[in-house]
Amino acid sequence: MDQDHHWYFIGLFDVLGFEEKFSRLGLSCMAELYNALISDVDAVNAHATELKNLLDIDDGATWTDEGDAFIFNRVDGAYASDSIVLWGHAHFPEARGLSPEQRESRASDPSDGWMYHLVPCDRFLEACSELLCHSLEVGLPLRGSVALGPAIIEPERRVFLGKPLIEAARAEKAQLIVGAAFAPSFADQVIPERFSVPFKEHIKTGSEALLSEYLLDWPRHWRRTRSKDLRSTVSELNKNAKFAAYYENTLSFIGACEGRAPQQDAPSNWSIRSTYPQFSSPEVKLRARAVRGPVQPTAQTNEGTKELGRGNEVIGHALSEPDVFKAIGLAVVASQLFEATFVCAAHVILRQSNIASIEELVAVPTKAFKQPVTSILRELAKVAPLDPSMQSRIEALVEIRNTVVHKLLLDHPNDAGDTILGLCTKVTTESNAISLSILAALTAWLQKHPQYEAEMKGGVEAIEKLSAVIQAQRRAAFS
Repeated sequence: MDQDHHWYFIGLFDVLGFEEKFSRLGLSCMAELYNALISDVDAVNAHATELKNLLDIDDGATWTDEGDAFIFNRVDGAYASDSIVLWGHAHFPEARGLSPEQRESRASDPSDGWMYHLVPCDRFLEACSELLCHSLEVGLPLRGSVALGPAIIEPERRVFLGKPLIEAARAEKAQLIVGAAFAPSFADQVIPERFSVPFKEHIKTGSEALLSEYLLDWPRHWRRTRSKDLRSTVSELNKNAKFAAYYENTLSFIGACEGRAPQQDAPSNWSIRSTYPQFSSPEVKLRARAVRGPVQPTAQTNEGTKELGRGNEVIGHALSEPDVFKAIGLAVVASQLFEATFVCAAHVILRQSNIASIEELVAVPTKAFKQPVTSILRELAKVAPLDPSMQSRIEALVEIRNTVVHKLLLDHPNDAGDTILGLCTKVTTESNAISLSILAALTAWLQKHPQYEAEMKGGVEAIEKLSAVIQAQRRAAFS
């Protein structure tokens, strides 16, 4: 029976126009793009592990020092072919395995009843939003749906079964848009207003029953985490008339989201206790921890400076946490390895691609390693342009890498562990993914000249050693 199985939040996403892109770009290019996309799933898993180790708790709720509730629930992901699935437990550990009647009878307790309600969906929807944003950056936009219900999730055996997966798959195919719809099962719960936007233009004719009237407001996440214009990013991907309607609907949806931005920033819309009734009782009992509450960024209004809540998206651990410093260090090392491999590749593969013999090879000058990556990209654009998708990935990495390495305390002076861990995990994961792609290209370039095997031996060994360092550093980040 369904009551014997755990309930999950399920997000199912497919790459829009995957077959057409595969035919046009070929296996190698698609593999590179797809590796960039799925790195976000790896980052989700790594981030969840980092947070669990940092807090030393399973899914649950704790107090912040401002008297609000902080919710931790792990979000995981997996991928196969052109599909990506994210999931998270929809019940706290105390409620798993209970019948609906048992949960309902215990949920009325004003102190502990929250344990038997659904887990607040904030963290899950933030993970879905980040995945959608990243998909646009790498040029593989996603169409998806989120659902809720009992399922069997056994990632070690690659087993994913249950009604919410079926519902999400049907709902995903019923849309003409880049984004994620709320399936009816998911919409039947408390969803903070900042995540939910009413929209119908994207629903295929005859498919209305498969979807609710709401879409995930992922453009809000883009505005908070990216500086590049979202409309231009979407428009640049609209290259195939077959999918023009998808992008036109997406632009229309972005407009609808922008019109709602002021009301989404209300502090009450970010508070767990204000949003979820089960946490509002003065008698509610939560675990006491040294957790700092949400940072309140400011915005100018006619009345002067107004506090705008950022809510449950950050953990209130100070920057001095050893695990946070470890994440920063790993991000710095990964970004430096990326820069070293990129400089070598730019100098050798791209600038000297037509040499006939090893004697013609000009060594990489020391000063080249001091040149900013963005400067090298501008030079390459004139003589040997990169693939646009790879250039976009590198530009996005450089932007967030500069924040972590140079501006962390300026841009995030009061931010807590979760925000910083998220930034660092993204830098580490993407730096490693791009570095390994570059190392593979360097190795392939060197092997074009087998007659100079002895001369190349040192270079190949250096590349293999660097690759081993990156792999070891990558494992450390995920441990």
